[in-house]
Amino acid sequence: MQKTVVTTKSVKYMPFWLSFFLFLNGAIWGVYASLQHDIFLLVPNGVGFVFGTMQLILYGIYRNAKPVGLSNGSSVIAADEEEGLASHVPLLS
Repeated sequence: MQKTVVTTKSVKYMPFWLSFFLFLNGAIWGVYASLQHDIFLLVPNGVGFVFGTMQLILYGIYRNAKPVGLSNGSSVIAADEEEGLASHVPLLS
C-alpha cells in the first residue's frame, strides 16, 4: 500500500482510519507488552506501530498532492474524483 501511495502520489488507496487504528493498536498493545515484559507481544505490535507511523507520515505528505499520470498519459484518478479531492477538507486541522 505504501509503494502505491509513493508511486501515484495519492492517498486514494490508503484509508486514513485504517492507518490511524493500526498505529493506535500497535501503540496500546506495545505499552501493555512493555509493562508486562512480554517480548512476544512487544515485537509484532512494535512493528505494527512503526508501520502505522510510516503510513500516517505518508498520508500527511501526500494527502493534498496531485496524482501522477500513467505512462500512457491517462490519470490514475478520474477527473470527477480529482475534483472531489481538490475540495477535500483535512481531517485534522
